[in-house]
Amino acid sequence: MNSVTSTIFSLRQKRLSKYLLSFSATMLIAAGIAWACAGGDEEDPSVFAPEYFVDPDYSPFFFETSHRFYNSERLYENNAADNNKRFNEETTSDWSGFLNNSIKTPDLETLLFKLSAAGVDSVNQNRLGKTGSLPGIYPDLSGSKYKKKKVDQFFEYLKLAKQAEAYAVNEEDYWYEPVPKKNVDPSLEIKIKAAFQNTKEPFLKQRYWFQLVRYHFFNSLTTEKNNPAIDAAFNSYKNSQRNALYYRSLSYLAGYYYHQKKYASANYLYSLCYDYSFKMKIPSAWSFHPQEEQDWKQTLALAKSKEEEITLWHLLGMEHDPVRAIKEITIRNPKSEKLDVLLSRVVNITEYDQMDSLYASEFMNKATADKDLTSIDSITRTGTTSKPWFWNLASGYLHFLKKDYKNAGIFYDRAERTIPSKDTLINAQYKLLKTLLHVAQLKKLDKTTEDALVEPLNWLADIRDQKKQFKDFRYTDALYPVARSIANLYKSQKDPVKAVCFQDETSFYMSNSNINALQAIFLNKNKTEFQKVMLRYYPHKLEDLYYHQATMLTYKEKVDEAIVLMEKAGEKGNQFELAGNPFNSRLNDCHDCDHEAPQKLKYTPLSFLKAIKAAKDELNAGKNTFRNSFLLANAYYNITYYGNARLFYQTDITGYSDYSGEAITKEFQRTFTDPKIAMKYYLLAKQYAQTDEQRARSTFMASKCERNEYYNQVESKSYNDDFSYFPGGKYFAELKQKFLNTRYYQEILKECGYFRSYVKS
Repeated sequence: MNSVTSTIFSLRQKRLSKYLLSFSATMLIAAGIAWACAGGDEEDPSVFAPEYFVDPDYSPFFFETSHRFYNSERLYENNAADNNKRFNEETTSDWSGFLNNSIKTPDLETLLFKLSAAGVDSVNQNRLGKTGSLPGIYPDLSGSKYKKKKVDQFFEYLKLAKQAEAYAVNEEDYWYEPVPKKNVDPSLEIKIKAAFQNTKEPFLKQRYWFQLVRYHFFNSLTTEKNNPAIDAAFNSYKNSQRNALYYRSLSYLAGYYYHQKKYASANYLYSLCYDYSFKMKIPSAWSFHPQEEQDWKQTLALAKSKEEEITLWHLLGMEHDPVRAIKEITIRNPKSEKLDVLLSRVVNITEYDQMDSLYASEFMNKATADKDLTSIDSITRTGTTSKPWFWNLASGYLHFLKKDYKNAGIFYDRAERTIPSKDTLINAQYKLLKTLLHVAQLKKLDKTTEDALVEPLNWLADIRDQKKQFKDFRYTDALYPVARSIANLYKSQKDPVKAVCFQDETSFYMSNSNINALQAIFLNKNKTEFQKVMLRYYPHKLEDLYYHQATMLTYKEKVDEAIVLMEKAGEKGNQFELAGNPFNSRLNDCHDCDHEAPQKLKYTPLSFLKAIKAAKDELNAGKNTFRNSFLLANAYYNITYYGNARLFYQTDITGYSDYSGEAITKEFQRTFTDPKIAMKYYLLAKQYAQTDEQRARSTFMASKCERNEYYNQVESKSYNDDFSYFPGGKYFAELKQKFLNTRYYQEILKECGYFRSYVKS
């Protein structure tokens, strides 16, 4: 089966292991259940929403890479995703009708789906007055008014049905492994068959018939033998009412055929089940698997009408070759709703190929892509489909993905003429695609083009900000390419300020003139409309720019200027607190220890800067010279990568890396790891020290700065260097030579492994 997506089948076979052979109200047949991993956070990149064009009954079959079926909320709301509960609602409703609503719905559900055979028997005995009161979890029917004959029949049926659950129900989720076989009690066949033959009531007879067909299916799985009794059982009541129970029985017959490798018959029967209802679609499509072209042709030959042929092609297209199926269905009925999901899959597969090239080869055969597009275009141009706007938008978008913008525009214009004017969702989809096309075709940005961009950019921003909402709208993957294209044009036009608004770039913030120019736009009270929308796309606030400038000035020791800007930095500067005391020092760097230590005074970035200024002012005035020098040294040490106040420099602009100095954004790496300012003040403190203890402490802290500079050099060369080795350096030697008799020297020996190794060597 040559196909644009022929590899999907083999890929999913690896992912999902085996097929679902058949299905029932309370059973799980196959390994590889799709729901095992459904509901994850992963989403395929997409801007084209099939929800806007395809009947909701086909939503499980929208294209998705991670799961066998699309993760639609409707599957879970209706229990359609749960093989054990899929038909519970219908089953309850059917029995409630048969019993003339004489048993309350919650009690009926408990009897049908929650109680064991022994529990059901206890309720029945109590109902007949043969036992005492029941626990609260059991329905008490002893005082209920009902038609006794029908309730008697209900409990007789339930007795057999609960016995059948021993082989028919699997509570475990067997995703990648085969479901363990369960023994089928041969004596149960006689009981079910007798009940079926003796019952005249059509409602009950059909249910015993279902149990009989199901029994033979599971018996054939256990024995691994041909079991013609299942055909006889099915044929014995094949003219019963064509309801859900009929098609569930038919699915067991199909499952038996599949197990016997009679693929043509099995797949044909699955297609009949698929067409019955929404809940039948999921297990039927799961089970439908032609093996080769030969058995596929045999399946197709079994179809008794064009509609049955369409269903077969539809199912084949979802698994193998959507474009081939589209062409065949169009020949039979170009207005068939079964075309819609196939077309949506072609579109979503193609955009996945373009947006996520790492995995695209698993889903798309590029060699046939152009040929397939030609086929779709030819159908689109006929205008004979039921939703010409859908086809024109699809063709246009497929051309857009090939960067064939001319034909994309032609098809979009055709779509615009036929889109239902009152359908806000389809119009939103059209506008999104047109916006992408418009931006992609821009060659330069001037006032005229900027004015034209104001409305669509505001529209997109309103959707992003939840000011406008469209259900299931796939807009997020349009935001980045639109902004990136605009940013790239501004870069080419040497306008970094406008470029950074649409695509943030760390290098921008290395230039203070860049930042000042951007701040001027923020502060301009007479902004143009384009400037207003431009700032909606910029990811930071004016206060963030002030904070960034203040921190950069801090590392240049321009503390007075830094304070002025930090006062403008809003909550980040005035209310955010540093986790540890930035004026403390310790022998071994331990951020967690500093952060957990009690703090009498907590510092915000602003109060921290003011404290630095106070220490500097006193130092310059000759007051407390050792103390202030040492406090300043600690402060500047702690706002490097090695200190306890990394939070001071970590922002959305500079990044948040903690695990390695090398991982800090390269533009700021040297600034945030450089120990020279701290070193300067530790040496100044040593100069002002009045005791050897103070001198030893200052010298050791200078050695830490010396060692950190060594780390910086090693990390900049290779991640594989041995950090355990550190040359002694000037200040280790000085400690050993001059401060051997201090108490602090002994503390260093105790706490610092590097120094111990140095002394021993």
